[in-house]
This record gives sequence, C-alpha cells and structure tokens, in this order.
Amino acid sequence: MLKQQKKPSIERGQQTIVFEEPLWSNYLDSNWRATAIYDHGEFRIEKDLSGKRLLYDLRSFQAFAFCAVGALMFFFFGLPGGLLNGLKFGGLAFGWVYGMNIGIALIRVPALIKRTVRSD
Repeated sequence: MLKQQKKPSIERGQQTIVFEEPLWSNYLDSNWRATAIYDHGEFRIEKDLSGKRLLYDLRSFQAFAFCAVGALMFFFFGLPGGLLNGLKFGGLAFGWVYGMNIGIALIRVPALIKRTVRSD
C-alpha cells in the first residue's frame, strides 16, 4: 500500500512500519493519492484480548504550515477592510484549503486501508 502511495518506509519492525516523505518530494507526480497530504505516518498492529488491531497515526505538518502561510496572505489582503475582515479572510482561506484536504483524506485513507487489508 505504501509503495502505491509513493510513501517509502523509513523504519520497519515486525509489528510497525513508519514513513516520512516531504510533500514536495513528488511535486510533479499525481496528487490524487489518498495519503498525498500526509508527510509522516506510522502503522502498527496491536494484539489484545479480541485479536489483532491495525492502528495508524498520520500527520501533515508541512501541509498545515503551507496553508497557514497562505491564510496569512489572505489575512493581509483583507486587512485594509479592518482587522476583523482580515481574520475572516484568513480563517476562511485556511479552513477551505486545509480543512477540505484533511476532510477528503479522512474519508479516503480509511477506505484505502480497508481495501488493502481485505485484499491480503
């Protein structure tokens, strides 16, 4: 799954796999992958009384920082209309760009994981 998503693993254990891939590493490649927004992730299998569970932790700090800088630009564009107007523009830009990307990823990543686990 990580090979298909072009996220090379940096650490592999018997129960854990970790990837770290800067967002700009595949800049000219397709960004339609489910994990495109994430720059760091960990997948691990835990055993408990009910059996095995796949847990994952995905992070997108670089996308967050990029969207925050973009929101700052929109804040300055709206600033001539007043501080509140600047905050509205910046908040709307951040919520739209980052929120939409994360929202889509929150739907697509679990579906990708379910398809991958079922196919194996």
